[in-house]
Amino acid sequence: MAYSIKMDYKKKDLDFVVMPLTGIWWSENIEDFTKEPKDKWMWTMMIQVPDFITKETVEEMKEKLSGESNYIDKIQFIEIKETEAFETLYIGAYKDEGDTIKRLHETITEAGYRISGKHEEIYLSDPRRVEESKLKTIIKQSVVRV
Repeated sequence: MAYSIKMDYKKKDLDFVVMPLTGIWWSENIEDFTKEPKDKWMWTMMIQVPDFITKETVEEMKEKLSGESNYIDKIQFIEIKETEAFETLYIGAYKDEGDTIKRLHETITEAGYRISGKHEEIYLSDPRRVEESKLKTIIKQSVVRV
């Protein structure tokens, strides 16, 4: 979807960079988040688009692409307000992120904050092209001061 919109805008001389895929992850109990197997987490995937891309733009592209995938109708345009957050760069396999997430949570607590909101991962590498041990991911957690 994001690349289709990009190509439409490029034809109008309004090119933009497609941002990396971002995953929002959560579980029923955030305290157990680092212990719970990742396949038990709930999630949403998204790609940030420039401000000039509107809900109408996305709806029009959904119409153009309908029938190409069973998932097109599930795509939504949502605006997200950024919040204060802690983040770290993780390099390695997605399945081995647990210790890094745990350390990030400990750092948050030690700095006088508490976790607020869902866990976010920004995937800087394409797992189809990059060796698993070299995957780069920004691990991000929204916080509030205690």
